[in-house]
Parts: sequence; structure tokens; C-alpha cells
Amino acid sequence: MLAESPGVNMDSKDDFSQTPLSWAAHSGHIGVVSYLLSTSHDDPDSQDEDDRTPLSWATHNGHAAIVTLLASQADVNADTRDKNGQSLLSWAAREGHLDVVKYLMARQDVQVHAADRRGLTALRWAAWNGYADVVLVLEAKSVEMRRDGSHC
Repeated sequence: MLAESPGVNMDSKDDFSQTPLSWAAHSGHIGVVSYLLSTSHDDPDSQDEDDRTPLSWATHNGHAAIVTLLASQADVNADTRDKNGQSLLSWAAREGHLDVVKYLMARQDVQVHAADRRGLTALRWAAWNGYADVVLVLEAKSVEMRRDGSHC
């Protein structure tokens, strides 16, 4: 196996500071992600030059199974922000990935109403890009939070 070959660094970073784990998560290769998590010393929450993590890339591309797998790792922040302040929930909403939006909203460690540096929230990104199903889910959560007196 390549990972066991002398001189092969499975945790190396490319010119964009992305690791093999980032690329596998970005591309939706769950088998490779699982393998790297089990054999690599790579930080599963490592950030690239844009402060994007493997979880961020999986979220952006709607790879729900990889999102679930990475978010279950002990040292992974499910509410991380990129250099523009955009959260994982915002990326999922912006791209219309309803299943990922629902998963992230169910977590206690994700701020539903967080805004990025432009002042845009997940709800605004979903509305701007025309994802009515995502808007409805985010709106329902907002109503629930107002009713319960919760704040995010």
C-alpha cells in the first residue's frame, strides 16, 4: 500500500495547503476519507490557505455521508468559518444541499443565524440562490427558536 511505502507522507500539503484528506472530502470519495482517517496522522480539521477544512469542502459539495463521518471526529469543528467568515451551514444553504443543512441544524454546536463578513446568513444565501426547500427548513428553525426563546 502506498501509505506504508518509505518516504510517502500521506499528510503532506499542496500549494494551497490542502491535504489528501481535503481532496478526498472535496471529491466525495468516502472510502478514501475513511481510509485516511484510520491510517493518517493528518489533522482532520486542518485548514487550507482559505481557512477551509475537509469538512468544509464536503459540505460545499453536498457529500452528506462524508460530512457525517468527518463531523463525528473528536477534534473537528462543525461550526468553523472560512477566511470570509462563511460557516459550513452557509455553504450548504448557498449550494442547496438540503440533507447537509438538516444535519448541521440538528447539531447543538452550529449557529444557525451566524453571518459572514458580508452580513449574509445561511437563510439569505439560500434565498439568494433560489433554494426554496432550504429556505423553508431554515425559516422553520427560526420560528422554533423564537418560540423557545433560544438564540444562536
